[in-house]
Amino acid sequence: MRRRTEGESSFDLFLDAICNTFGGVVFIAILLAVLIQTRAVDPVDEAGPEESSSPAELAAIADSLETKTAEIQTLSTLLQELPPPSVGGGDTDAFEKLLAEHDATIANLSTTRQGVASRLKSIAELDRELQQLQDEADEIPKELSELEAFVAGQAETLDSLVAEKQSVVRTPRQRPTSARPVVALLKSGKIYFSSFANAASSALESDQVAVSTFATRQISFRAKAGTGHSLNAAATASQLDRAKSVGYYIGIAVWPDSYDDFEAFREMMVQRSLSYQLWPQDDEDELILSIGVAAAQVQ
Repeated sequence: MRRRTEGESSFDLFLDAICNTFGGVVFIAILLAVLIQTRAVDPVDEAGPEESSSPAELAAIADSLETKTAEIQTLSTLLQELPPPSVGGGDTDAFEKLLAEHDATIANLSTTRQGVASRLKSIAELDRELQQLQDEADEIPKELSELEAFVAGQAETLDSLVAEKQSVVRTPRQRPTSARPVVALLKSGKIYFSSFANAASSALESDQVAVSTFATRQISFRAKAGTGHSLNAAATASQLDRAKSVGYYIGIAVWPDSYDDFEAFREMMVQRSLSYQLWPQDDEDELILSIGVAAAQVQ
């Protein structure tokens, strides 16, 4: 500012005081703007943990900017309400230059405020995302515990089912026999008997069992649909009694769905002292036997 002379008016003194005050405020505002702008443009990934601005610090800076901007705007209003100086044009030019600098400072502060607000918004969004991830991570141990409990429960259920369904067929000591067999098929909880005939004859077919012979000296036995008897039927006991009376043994084929039923059927044969030969089957529908000269092995 210029040096005051003795002939200056009281208006000039007032104007100098206003200009001095405004200059100080502008200097502080410019200094704050430079500091905040420098922080706003620093790359996040290059700054260390101690150099990053926290949301609280940025909010405090934004409040300080609001306050300084309000003060400058108030001062600008007072200056604009003052009448133009009546003395030389030098003071007018300086005043207008000062006003231009003031407008530029206001614009710079507005840009800085927008940058600070944008960073605050980004930080708030990051905080929400981090909190959401933390909540999901906290749920993982609980979900794992529930999954482990479910798997353990399923394993126990499976073990129980296996124990209930699994049946061990015990085979007593075998011995050879020259007796003729009557073929029985134990399948789906029913018993099917072939006829009482020579095993090498096609006369083995009955009303319950279909018999087919092959050139390879094999015979197949297949249960006829809609026939067969339950184990506790009188016809089943009658067939066993007949086999005992004529000296036949029982050639019994058992399918997986009737392993449990075989235990009851075996007890019926043991009670009658009937010998039997056991042929465990898989999922095939028919029993295939080969005709040979070796003696049958019965139990």
